[in-house]
Amino acid sequence: TYTMPLRSIHVMPNTAKFGFMPAYVGDYYGAKVITAYAPNMGTEYPSHIGYVMLFESEHCTVSALVDASTVTEIRTGCVSAVATRLLARSDAHKLAMIGAGAQARSHLAAIRLVRDITEVTVYDLFPAAAERYATEMSEKYGIPVTVAKDAEDCVKDADIICTVTPSKDPY
Repeated sequence: TYTMPLRSIHVMPNTAKFGFMPAYVGDYYGAKVITAYAPNMGTEYPSHIGYVMLFESEHCTVSALVDASTVTEIRTGCVSAVATRLLARSDAHKLAMIGAGAQARSHLAAIRLVRDITEVTVYDLFPAAAERYATEMSEKYGIPVTVAKDAEDCVKDADIICTVTPSKDPY
């Protein structure tokens, strides 16, 4: 049996969002506890920080404490890779990435597992973040990663468009 209650998110006095996402499955229960702090975007600090805590149910002892960012990056990137495999043409090679944070890094890693990505264009509201992403990903994967001047320029010749931004406004 399993249960997954609705997540609870609260806005703190400093504008950070504090989230609690509990679940129970089999002999274990746990929760992902995170903060999301928009002022960290474009800085050296991550915008989302937290942990996944896992407990065993017999004696309620802690079984694991895992960095939530890593779990979220892997899970979200993999879900996008599954969508890409099912929805993108098999000959798709050019990826447009809207957003240049941690999710952009994990999405490129995962999507490369299902498509032969030979070129990436990236756009971010923070030009320095896009430049860092382009340098890091180009070096890591040995493919050209170009910074676009705006979202329209980023997607104009793309085979696959990936949006990895918390923006509430349309691009």
